[in-house]
Amino acid sequence: MKKAVLVVALLPVIARAADPGPIFLQALTPTSGANAAAVLDGDANTGWGPVGDPRDEGLLFRFETPVRMDAVAVAPCTGFAGSLRLDISADGNEVATISARDPVKERPLDRAPLPGGEYGLRSVFLRIAEQNDTRDRSCIGKVAFLRGEIPLAVRPPRSVPGRVTASSTLAPADAYHPSYLFDGRLDFGWVEGAKGLGEGESIEVHRRESPFHARSACGPDGSRQRTLQPVGEGDAR
Repeated sequence: MKKAVLVVALLPVIARAADPGPIFLQALTPTSGANAAAVLDGDANTGWGPVGDPRDEGLLFRFETPVRMDAVAVAPCTGFAGSLRLDISADGNEVATISARDPVKERPLDRAPLPGGEYGLRSVFLRIAEQNDTRDRSCIGKVAFLRGEIPLAVRPPRSVPGRVTASSTLAPADAYHPSYLFDGRLDFGWVEGAKGLGEGESIEVHRRESPFHARSACGPDGSRQRTLQPVGEGDAR
């Protein structure tokens, strides 16, 4: 009787492990273009497309924590007449190439294995290497991450409505705007535009009714320092 009770007690734990529930991305970053989150909505009528020449353009998926997965499946947008050859990288290592074609009802999405995914991956990058057989604008309509044959419930990054302002921005502002602080990329960022070393320059993030300041200062050794403090009362973090 004791052994039977133990087995029954473990069943809910095993079931939860098999179904991880929603998995949120830390960042979903396109090299160019907009509407990257549309590749996760399961609808090939909407999707993401790069601006200009599609070669070497792509999408970076960065997960909040390592996620176990076995393959990635991709399809172009509905009506895309040709095919896209995509190079797949996992945690910075190129691991596979996939040719994504417009799916038909009888054929699953084109997929590529993700070696090492059984131990958990933090990031996957899809790079458009070549576009074949069409002059249509490149468009990726669906991306799915699979564990076995089961698609994982991957969701776009968590977001909070708000706005950000800066005391100054280096010209041209479009290249150094403070919004780059929130796009998940480390090669873009805000640059203050004041004369000197930027001491005292700041950004202000308005999150609902709890704004906070990020202030720039110079340390005794000349190093740049940042401090974060709430503006008035609130629960800013």
